[in-house]
Amino acid sequence: MIIIDTNWKKIIFRLIITALSLIGIGLMVYNNPIGQPSFYIVLFLILVSSYIFVSLLVGFFGIIKVELDKSTEKFTFIRFYSRSEVLVSDIAGYNTSVFNSRTGVTYGIIIKTKDNKLRELNPINLKDLSGISEYLTENSVQYKGETRSFYPFTTAL
Repeated sequence: MIIIDTNWKKIIFRLIITALSLIGIGLMVYNNPIGQPSFYIVLFLILVSSYIFVSLLVGFFGIIKVELDKSTEKFTFIRFYSRSEVLVSDIAGYNTSVFNSRTGVTYGIIIKTKDNKLRELNPINLKDLSGISEYLTENSVQYKGETRSFYPFTTAL
């Protein structure tokens, strides 16, 4: 069995940054009426908070854990609110997605099933995905090249 765990460090970091930026906005708005030079700083913080909040929200709806049972050849994709299972024989192919960050380039996996559903395994929510890509390669699942991520605010290709 291969288990790809949740990347709690990144999720908690995004929660803390969102909370701190919202507190900063609240303090600036409370202490400075609109029209003073700090208005632009408040506006900047609102934009940054919105960016982080949308990223956090999209991550919340993404896959946070993957379990692969090699004996039954079944993937289990776990989200905060649901769980779905896919047999390896039901996978039509997979792509890799590229993520550029401060720490370097990381790769995600987008799995397409025969019923045209896409499941993105994203390094924002998951730890090391190399075990999944090795398994897909070993089992001759068709590799369809690199593609853009569905997650917003990522730099790909």
